[in-house]
Amino acid sequence: MEKYTTGSAYSWSFATCLLGVFSLSDCALITGIVCTLLTCGVNWYYRHKEYRFRVKKRMSPDLKRRLVTAMAGGAIAITAVLLQWHEGLRHKTYKDGVVY
Repeated sequence: MEKYTTGSAYSWSFATCLLGVFSLSDCALITGIVCTLLTCGVNWYYRHKEYRFRVKKRMSPDLKRRLVTAMAGGAIAITAVLLQWHEGLRHKTYKDGVVY
């Protein structure tokens, strides 16, 4: 029992240490990137599954065009997010000196 509680205590202390290193904005950014990548993976899996099913039934040119467009749009969206993160572009909110 002691080895489980010790491992749990070390794990939670490591997680708390990581949370202390990142600000709330950084945590939100990392969570957004992870969720985007997971969504992309799930979408890719089901699109690929649909693609294999449609190929067996002779895919129509319209469906093929729509699939390619959807994949290209997803790749552009992911690239835009990762490019902003990689280049360090962060927008600061405007703070007015007037207190309401």
